[in-house]
Amino acid sequence: MKQANTAFCLIALTCMLTACAATSIFMHYPAQAIKYRLAINNNNEQAVLSQLDKKRRVADKQLYLMERGRIASLSGRVDESIEDYKEVLEQIGVRQDKAIISASETGAQAASLFTNDNSIPYSASAYEQVFIHQYQALNYLRKGKLEAATIETRRANFVQSEANEKHHREIAKAQEKARKNQIDVSQDRYSGYFASMDAAVGKVKNSFQNAYTFYTSGLIYEMDNLPNDAYIDYKKALQIYPDNRHLQRDVLRLARSLGMREDLARYSKQFGMKAESVKRNMGSVVVLYEQGYVPMKEEIRLPVPTAHGLLTVAFPVYNNPWIKAAPLQVYNKTHEIGTTEVIVDVYALAAKALKEKATGMIVRYALRAAAKYEMQKKAGKQNALAGITAQLYNMVSENADRRSWVTLPGNAQTLRAAMKPGTHTLHFKAGQLQQGIDVTVRSNQITVVRVVNTGVRMIVENITL
Repeated sequence: MKQANTAFCLIALTCMLTACAATSIFMHYPAQAIKYRLAINNNNEQAVLSQLDKKRRVADKQLYLMERGRIASLSGRVDESIEDYKEVLEQIGVRQDKAIISASETGAQAASLFTNDNSIPYSASAYEQVFIHQYQALNYLRKGKLEAATIETRRANFVQSEANEKHHREIAKAQEKARKNQIDVSQDRYSGYFASMDAAVGKVKNSFQNAYTFYTSGLIYEMDNLPNDAYIDYKKALQIYPDNRHLQRDVLRLARSLGMREDLARYSKQFGMKAESVKRNMGSVVVLYEQGYVPMKEEIRLPVPTAHGLLTVAFPVYNNPWIKAAPLQVYNKTHEIGTTEVIVDVYALAAKALKEKATGMIVRYALRAAAKYEMQKKAGKQNALAGITAQLYNMVSENADRRSWVTLPGNAQTLRAAMKPGTHTLHFKAGQLQQGIDVTVRSNQITVVRVVNTGVRMIVENITL
């Protein structure tokens, strides 16, 4: 009987290693996802889009659909991107609407107790959900569907407001679970292990409020002739990211045009500038600049307290140093129109999201480490080989959950400039990369130019209604 149990352990281990080698359970997600970035960099997106098509029915479909929607968008396949984002939003809605956990999710939760968090179907973080709605709004704008874009911005704003309440509920739940299981989740115990993220985390108050999204929604409201709504969202963006001077000018401009005298006086004093007079019949060019990629998670070994003492688990962190973003220079023929300014640091949002989830993750990891240790002890009591097999399995299966939306930009920046009606040739320069585009400016209208800098390639698109 003992020999049979030992053989079963060996067979099970071999099967899991071979069958799951291509999944995030035994192969970390960044190793699989690096090809998505390479495809964008090399202007060769079709190959990975076809591969991602096959991922629509897997457990991590939310993640794969987000990647596909972003890649399709950057490659000009707007209709495909719209459908991808629609599908992932439907999946998010279905999961949120479930009154009880499904049998498959219960199984995944149970499996995670003996493998790792990668066996739990991926669920988009709040900051990722906000980006889905924002990018979908821009997709609709590219198709000339202003009403649909406006609706999508409202949905993005709703997600941001709902995420705050959800965040506090999750923290309270995790702390209660830690108390019941006598697990120390105090920040002092783990702060040193997360120090690499402190600089980025310190740039934001939370992970789910995105000034770039509020700015985009304000922009779309302006294009839809809803200045009051635009003003509200510009002010929300300003509260989150107060140092963007282009945003400051937008707030002053609308405060003046809407007759918000108290706001105008207060903001003028705060910014040290007056509202610029809007010249009659002029148009506006707004540059939305997305730079680089959000960092990928790495793995550290974290000691967590259990009933068996301190046990070491694999934990995800961001180890990238925070670096100040470089601006995009924008020219019209020979003179400089201006430079972009940061409105969101996506790295900061991602790092903050991870740190917000740390309490719940530590509790879950501690319980899993204890369960694995018990399994190893029981196997060892059968015979030495079973114990060694269980120990080997625990070592191989202990992988950090490094999944996240890796084709998101590292940061986003904005610029707004008044221009005369007509056709203008704009030139963009970032380091060694340069690109130009002809834009048509209409009187009292907004022309949006989207610039995406991957580090080796610059993608430029003109969005005009």
